[in-house]
Parts: sequence; structure tokens; C-alpha cells
Amino acid sequence: MNYPGAMKTPDNTQFRNAALISARLSERGHTAYFAGGCVRDMIMQRTPKDIDIVTDATPDQISAIFPDSDLTGKAFGVVRVRMTDDEFEIATFRADHDHKDGRHPGSVSFTDEKTDSSRRDFTINSLLYDPASGRVIDHQDGSKDITLQLLRFIGDPEQRISEDHLRMLRAIRFSGTLGFRIEDISFAAIIKNAGLIEKISAERVRDELIRMLTESPKPGKALETLDASGLLAYILPEVSALKGVAHSPEKHPEGDVFTHTCRMLDHAGASGDHCLAFSALLHDIGKKDTFTLLEGKISFPCHEERGADIAENILHRLRFPKKEIQFIRQCIERHGVIHKPEALNLAELRKIAASPTFPTELKLHKLDVITAGGSDKAGKFYDNFLKSYIDREILPQPLVSGKDLLAMSMKQGPDFGRILAEAYDLQLNETLKSRDAIIDWLAKRSKQDL
Repeated sequence: MNYPGAMKTPDNTQFRNAALISARLSERGHTAYFAGGCVRDMIMQRTPKDIDIVTDATPDQISAIFPDSDLTGKAFGVVRVRMTDDEFEIATFRADHDHKDGRHPGSVSFTDEKTDSSRRDFTINSLLYDPASGRVIDHQDGSKDITLQLLRFIGDPEQRISEDHLRMLRAIRFSGTLGFRIEDISFAAIIKNAGLIEKISAERVRDELIRMLTESPKPGKALETLDASGLLAYILPEVSALKGVAHSPEKHPEGDVFTHTCRMLDHAGASGDHCLAFSALLHDIGKKDTFTLLEGKISFPCHEERGADIAENILHRLRFPKKEIQFIRQCIERHGVIHKPEALNLAELRKIAASPTFPTELKLHKLDVITAGGSDKAGKFYDNFLKSYIDREILPQPLVSGKDLLAMSMKQGPDFGRILAEAYDLQLNETLKSRDAIIDWLAKRSKQDL
């Protein structure tokens, strides 16, 4: 059937280049349509990020029309074509066969557009668009499901899942990012087959989680759906284990640690910042191991340090880059310190505020406080603290160096670094405000002290 409703076609170079590719294929007697998510987005009045093209032309025929095309995916009927600064994936109408690894087809055969649409994951991703006529072709009732805000596997859900196990996680991600409800039969199939997600590579799981937690307007709701599907227990068992870990009702009236985490993610919204999202997701991951009940009062001693260790293991397992692992680890390890600026001296405050992680740490702190319904005195303190350094460096260069110590006939050794650190703290605390004052302080120290 054809979709009769209004849609938004983008006025940008990418759309025009894709239409030009389609036109060139049509000029050579081939059918060529836009396909999948880009059509869904245009119907939903959204600008597509990517435009994929499907055609009845074979890879060899496509490459004859576009001689500079990339034929790396030829065996699966896929050709990449660059047009100015845009690259497009052009796929021949196909049927997939022999899904032995639960992720990729072992072979493909070329077919017609309707059969091609039936091999896709969800009805809303099966739509076709003819840029020449502006016509939308809908073989799987995808436009109806968009209207209903319903996410539904095409055909037999279990068959779709058996072909590609990642589709279960994609269902949760699309549900979260689009705000669609997963159809009951489809959701039941995910619950039944949730364990198959363990066969998917950590990198692919990581990428889906990142998109789920940074593109969903309510990432916490997406996390709850992930839990209800049974998938969370397989891919993030440590997060699943936070359910039922009680909080002090006075400090966290919103609920247990898992509920707090979900609501905190919801407050973050579609941040686009995966380091912030995973810091929020894992910031209290150490509370299960450190839960303490003493005289009726709940506490979690050293949960930040324990949580940082657990988070690091999780992020390694998900194959995050080392730099991002250390970034997120520091946000988690220090989030308790950030809550209490009154316990820090000026040097400590300046070092924290100058850290590359501090903007994210401050956002994390504010989300934590908002979620618990507390007063954000610390956040206001830091905002004012940063304003006070608009016209000067938070961390200036040290006024003295190792060369100064050597010039004073001090012998280089293990105490060198400690002495310089003490001198720098005096400088940052503004106890000593000039180089001469610090030199005098060094000179007064006895050789025995050094």
C-alpha cells in the first residue's frame, strides 16, 4: 500500500545527493528507492541522519553506473557510493539465508522489493520512498504502526530474533528513542529469547546501550524496559542487582538504588553525552556491596571507591576505550567528594575544578541532587567558585620547580616531588602568593626535613 499522509523531506545536500543517485539508477532502467529509518524519520517529521538506497540493480550494475564505488560488501549485495561529501549505502533487493551466527546472513539471493521489505527487523523500518514521485511504499503496515506509536517485528518475532539476536536490544533502543510501545507478542518473544543476547559481541551491545542512554528522552524508562525484557540481567547484571537495595527514605524518597538510577537518567534526558550517561548509570553501582544497616540507619561506606572498581570492570567488558573508562571511573570515584565542597581546602577545590572531568562531575552531582529532591548548595557553590576564576587561571604554573631546589643545593631524591607538591599547595591555597615567598619557605626548611 502507499502511505497517503504528509511527510517532511529535508532541504539539505545529503537528500539531494541521494535523490541524484536514485535518478541515475532510474535513467538506466532500474528501480531505486530510499529505505528504512530515513523514510520513518521523514514520516515522523524528523530529519534523517543517514539515507540508504535500495534497488533492483545488481552490485555489478551499480558499479558500472558509479565507477568509483566501494564493492567491499558485494557478496551481500551492498555497494557504497560517494557523492561529494556524502557516502551512501546502496543495496540490491535481497533475501537473507543461513543465519548461523545469530547476527549475519551466511548468504543472500537477489529478489523483489516486497520480499526485501519482509526481511527487515521492524515494520516501521520497512518503508520505501520514491524521491522522483514523492510516493511512500508500505508493504508491512509500517506507516500504520508509526501512527499507533507501536514497535512490531515483521512476521514471526522469534524468526526475526533468531536471524539477528541484536534486534532484541534494538527494539528496546527504538522504543526508548522514539517513545513507542513494543507490541505484546514482540515483547514476549524478547523475554523468551533474552539469553541469546550473550552471543552478541560486547562492542555491538555497547553501541546500542550508548544510543539508548543518550538519545532517549527518558533513558531511565528505557532502562526499566530493558530490565522488564530480561536483557538487563544478561548484559548488565550488576545494574540489575541494584533492584531492592534500599535507600534511606529521608535522603532518597524516590526509592531504591535502581529506581534512583532510572530517575537520574530520566533527568539527564537525551544528553548526547555517553560519559555522563554511563557515569549516572554506574555512579551507585557499589552500593549493593557496601550496604550497611546500623541502629536502623542505612549507609554505604566507601561505595564510591567500590563502585569505581566495579564500573571499570563493566566498561572493560563492554570494550570502552581506556581513556573513557578512566574518565567515567573518576566521575564515579569522586562523586561523593563533589557533594561536600566545605570539606575541601582551596588547593583541593582548584585541582578538582581544573580537572577535565569536572564539567561532567558537576552535571552528575546536580542530577543526583535533583533526583533525590535535595537542595543543591554544592552546585551553587561551584558555579560561584568558577565565576571567581573567569579572569585568572584556576591552576597556574608552579612558581618553583626542581631547578630551584637543585640551586639551593638540595639533593634530588624521593622527597623532591613531595616538597614541590607542598610548595604548589601553598601557592594554590594562597598562603604564599609570590615566588620569593615560596623560595624563602624552602630556604627555611632544614636539610633533615628535606
